[in-house]
Amino acid sequence: MKFILFTVLFLLSCAKQNAEKLALTFKGSNTSSEVVNMLAKIHNKSKIKKIQVIGGGSEEAINEFISGDLFYLNSSRKLNPEEIQQVERVNDKKVKEVIFALDAIALIVNPKLGVHELNLTQISEILQGKIKNWKELGGPNLEITIYGRKNSSGTCHFIKEKFAPNGFATNIVEKNNSNEIVRAVKSDLSAFSYVDLKSISNKDHFPKRGIWAINIAIEGGNSVSPFERLVVLSGQYPLSRPLYQYIVDFEDPIISDFIKFELSDIGQDLIEREGFFKILPMQKALNREFGY
Repeated sequence: MKFILFTVLFLLSCAKQNAEKLALTFKGSNTSSEVVNMLAKIHNKSKIKKIQVIGGGSEEAINEFISGDLFYLNSSRKLNPEEIQQVERVNDKKVKEVIFALDAIALIVNPKLGVHELNLTQISEILQGKIKNWKELGGPNLEITIYGRKNSSGTCHFIKEKFAPNGFATNIVEKNNSNEIVRAVKSDLSAFSYVDLKSISNKDHFPKRGIWAINIAIEGGNSVSPFERLVVLSGQYPLSRPLYQYIVDFEDPIISDFIKFELSDIGQDLIEREGFFKILPMQKALNREFGY
């Protein structure tokens, strides 16, 4: 009898620990998981209860967030009103939206390919499989190999919505993360893909060797590069985007302190040092609507 009681108490203790861990876990976007994890480790140094950070992709985590199995979400895409309403119904709590960093997606090729600029229509037709050979774009006679992220990726959904709403080319080669894509493109002259800018930048925001970020030709204007800081921050670069966190509002002071740390001058400097961009006054104003 004592053994059974001990076992029950042990299991209850484990369940409580797991629940507490879940209650302070941010999960989601692979794009932002490293920088959020870095910020959490710094924040955790002065805290007894520790914030955990897990990647795995935005879309999988969004499903968990909607079902009530996750309370704090990192997402590389904006949730729609219906998704937020579902979360609020499940938890009977309001959901807060936080923009904590800005990002740009780069379209990349092997630098030896010799194609340096594409317009939005050409990009769309490559990703949909309508343009199949680089010779159609002034490059060598090579079948285009498209590398992409899995469906669990928020970046994948962002690109799909932008360029291929009716579906990607059927022969796309899926990779688990941006680092795998970069390695594939470096070794494949026929490659075309998309990654977050951080994956091809050094700490000073300069491009890494062995990879080329395509300039995007804007109709009626100049071509723009994701490495042009002011162009990205002004929104002229068409693949710039905010990075989001969604919070089920349990009024937890640890979570609130962490969000405020991310949005502080120190937090924003750390975010920029990691290859992203600081938020602008417009995003700060949106955050203030949710008390941040």
